[in-house]
Amino acid sequence: MNQPGLPPNLMIMFSPRPRLAFIPAEKEKAPLPPYSGVSDYMSFFENPAEVPPMAPQYPFETRRARKQRMNQSRLNAHKEKLVELAKSWEPAKDPNATGDPYKTIFVGRLSYQTTEYKLKREFESYGPIKKVRVVMDTNGKPRGYGFIEYEKEKDVKSAYRSADGKKIDEKRVVVDVERGRTDRSWRPRRLGGGLGFTRRGAKEVNQSFSGSHHLTTTPAAWQTTEAETTEAETTEAETTETGEITETIADEIIAMIAGEMIEEEMIETEEITEKRGGMTDTETIGEVNRETVTETKTGGTGDTER
Repeated sequence: MNQPGLPPNLMIMFSPRPRLAFIPAEKEKAPLPPYSGVSDYMSFFENPAEVPPMAPQYPFETRRARKQRMNQSRLNAHKEKLVELAKSWEPAKDPNATGDPYKTIFVGRLSYQTTEYKLKREFESYGPIKKVRVVMDTNGKPRGYGFIEYEKEKDVKSAYRSADGKKIDEKRVVVDVERGRTDRSWRPRRLGGGLGFTRRGAKEVNQSFSGSHHLTTTPAAWQTTEAETTEAETTEAETTETGEITETIADEIIAMIAGEMIEEEMIETEEITEKRGGMTDTETIGEVNRETVTETKTGGTGDTER
């Protein structure tokens, strides 16, 4: 059928589909035999007595447990490496070290732009400096710490107590005594030692403020023995007692002098009162002054005439 007004491409949509092909029905399957037990097949299995023992099985390990085991293994290997490096660490044989370790301070957390000249200008206010050294790595780059040797040991103590937390090139430094050559049990941080608390672990346990904690401790070189402490306390007590006795004696002498002066004034006042009769104190003092002036003039004239 041809509908007028419709193009051929649209007429195809209205054409009937082809007839489906004929497919014959399938034949019925043969019935299956009934189910039976496994007793007839037991002879095909292995004899348990003839089977070799199984290899030992490792316990099941979770992903987190495996990660912790590997971290602990690496940590133990690192500790063993640090022990070997600590045996070969000898700071006393360092050719670049300063002269006297007891006159040297350690300055850490330096800016990488800080030079030896800048470091000397900042610390020479505590005393004359003999040597300044900023530690460099093998490539010639600063490692962020250095050493300053003073000419006098008292300047070292002054810088140790006052310069900690000082700001140099926009960074606050930490100041400590040199412990490598003065304390045999000391180890630097790279060998598992150090005094800092900025890398202990999590954020809540790390130190977040500038400076070090040595303000609560005293270096071993400056610690006094028990006998020296007792002797110092005894000397201080004797000095205090002597000072109290001296003050008491001085007070007694002042009181005696004041008493004698008061008694003399009272005696003079009584004598003048008896001499002048009923004069008042003002008249008595004026009369005494006039007599004193007259006697002075007379004595001076007589001496001149003689």
